[in-house]
Amino acid sequence: MLFIIYYQTSQTPETCPLTPIPCPLTPNIGAKVTKNIFISYFFLTYFIFRLSSFVTRHSSFVIRHFLTFFLYFSLLLSFHSVVYQTATFLVIYIFTIQCFSISLTFYLCGRIRY
Repeated sequence: MLFIIYYQTSQTPETCPLTPIPCPLTPNIGAKVTKNIFISYFFLTYFIFRLSSFVTRHSSFVIRHFLTFFLYFSLLLSFHSVVYQTATFLVIYIFTIQCFSISLTFYLCGRIRY
């Protein structure tokens, strides 16, 4: 997956070979920066998986499925438009805060239950 992201960020011709949607004619520096943010978000997601596995089994399951789906959805949107990139980045920021609150909730519920 990281190879595909790198391959698409390095493309500057009229069309990208891996996507049917045309790429911009000029290199978009903002898009490359945004894609690097999403690559960083991928590693942040992995870190959340590792961290949540220490909290409880349930929080690990919930965070893994929600974040994996949202990660691929946001990467799909981020490749084509500045509007989508900005909106997706804001949604990712809000969603990450929600995931930390979900993890904290499961942690506190586990502490109260036992």
